[in-house]
Amino acid sequence: WLLVARGAWALAEAARAQNPLAAGAVVAVLVGASAWQTLDAVRKPPRREQLSSVLNDVRGDLRPGDSVYVYYGAVPAFAFYTRDRALPVPVALGTEHRGDPAGYRAELAPLRGRVWVIVSHTHADEETALRTMLDGRGRCERAVTRPGAAAWLYALE
Repeated sequence: WLLVARGAWALAEAARAQNPLAAGAVVAVLVGASAWQTLDAVRKPPRREQLSSVLNDVRGDLRPGDSVYVYYGAVPAFAFYTRDRALPVPVALGTEHRGDPAGYRAELAPLRGRVWVIVSHTHADEETALRTMLDGRGRCERAVTRPGAAAWLYALE
């Protein structure tokens, strides 16, 4: 934003001697457009990870005996969206094992039965690696996907 303002000021300085009205218009348009865009982003922040709607769908399909595994990238948002209304099933929070598939395999190993796997904010190919590991242990019975977030219901052996 400051660079836009500085650029507008430089253009206005160059044009002021020949056409002061145009110089003022340039400053008003460049600074005003940037300010408007900033204000719009503050009023309606972009949602890139729609985990709240994924969790709402998961809540509606939870059964007694289900469990939940939360991929480490989703843990902060998961904690935020469940702070006032915890899920009524056991939840395992993942930890980062970037570049270490064995670490993820060890986290997933104790999970059995109907397991909801919740992901968001994934890194590189970790989502694919998780799905491959899970597909090797069971089948995906349901997928809930939103921009930047997903939940998969697995029947794990």
